[in-house]
Amino acid sequence: MFTKEVKRGFILSLDAAVAGVVFIIMVAVIANYAIKSEENVFSNLQIVRTGSDITAVMEQKGILDTLDNGHIEDELEDMLDNMLYGMRMRVDYTEVNDDLGASGFFEVGDAIPNDRFVGSGKRFFVVINNGVITNYAFARYWVWIEGEEED
Repeated sequence: MFTKEVKRGFILSLDAAVAGVVFIIMVAVIANYAIKSEENVFSNLQIVRTGSDITAVMEQKGILDTLDNGHIEDELEDMLDNMLYGMRMRVDYTEVNDDLGASGFFEVGDAIPNDRFVGSGKRFFVVINNGVITNYAFARYWVWIEGEEED
């Protein structure tokens, strides 16, 4: 009943229909991925750079060298006062003159939120008093944009 040419035409039409369906599925998946990836990676990088800059300024001004959590927290609040950022900082330090390397740490700043992007980084520094290195330390920071909530 069907000739060889009709069978060949049916197979060719079926092949074209399957290819069209596969193409439409691929376009839908790519479009869905593009729509969901609206978050701008460069704005997140700017948040991390802001935290790095704040920590660098605190080091350059000698604020971190004090290892005084009250003073560091006051300065951090002053720096963030006119900004839209929240920040938390943990300072770990080790005394140089102790064979056991007596260590300590303290944390200052706001609680870290769970509902938005939080950038983090670490800055190493030495504490110098009267020209002598007294402590090795690092400041770990977490920074985020205040008032922003992700869905």
